[in-house]
Amino acid sequence: MAHHRANFDLWHEEDKAREPGASDARIAAVKRAIDVLNQRRNDLVEAIDGNLLQAAGAQSPAAPLNSESPGLMIDRLSILALKALPHGGGDPPRLGHRGPSGKELRSP
Repeated sequence: MAHHRANFDLWHEEDKAREPGASDARIAAVKRAIDVLNQRRNDLVEAIDGNLLQAAGAQSPAAPLNSESPGLMIDRLSILALKALPHGGGDPPRLGHRGPSGKELRSP
């Protein structure tokens, strides 16, 4: 859940950088906050991968890697779940994003 919460927080922080009329100072502060949240998200993805590898036990080093790591796949699912929520999780919709029906979301 901590990972999904990090994505939720990141989603909303990114919206702040797109606010009409945001000053350069506001955007810079938001971008710094986004960097912190992105690092937390990456750390949590690595923790998911570490926990899954530990639970799976020894693996063959010759096994091919055919996709992203499980943690990154879980990250993608988390983002898709946020996109499926009405208006991206409770705040006004993000312009240019599509809702579950495929229609572009627009501000009220």
